[in-house]
Amino acid sequence: MVVGYDASGYRGVDRDRWGFLQQEHHAKRLTGDLAQIRKKVYESGLDFSGIELLKDIELTRAVLNWMKSSNIEGEMVALCSPTLEARKGSFFYTVERVLGFDVYSFGDWSLIKAAVIDTGVMAHWRAKLNSNLLLENENDTDAFIHEYLRHVEVGRLEKLSGGPNFPVEAVAVSTVT
Repeated sequence: MVVGYDASGYRGVDRDRWGFLQQEHHAKRLTGDLAQIRKKVYESGLDFSGIELLKDIELTRAVLNWMKSSNIEGEMVALCSPTLEARKGSFFYTVERVLGFDVYSFGDWSLIKAAVIDTGVMAHWRAKLNSNLLLENENDTDAFIHEYLRHVEVGRLEKLSGGPNFPVEAVAVSTVT
């Protein structure tokens, strides 16, 4: 589970995940349970993925409730991909709504956010993105990755870590109840 928000409308993997917890931690305003949750979140991202996750839905709900009580915008989402499941494990949850598919390079970043939203190098792909700025169809992933890598070859986009430890794949993003 991830909690976060992005004012651009992008609702994928590279949203501002847990940034509010880091801000509160650095301002020394986190105490008790929230301080322990922040530590778990931080430690979960110290791996190949660079993605901080909580596999405990109740802890994630506690963070979301704290955010709401502090008037901080955010939502709780589940991220699902073969690599995340194989390397970080999985658990059961109820999907409220599938938001779409992000294209993520593990250890790096969202290719959609980098190439379409932030730089505009692949702006023509915006037509294939839904209202959450994610791919509606997972089958578009391979074509997106192929084009991204062509732009890397000519220096328009930043090179990815690559290799078997850093795969690039579709990550399903869903809101959960």
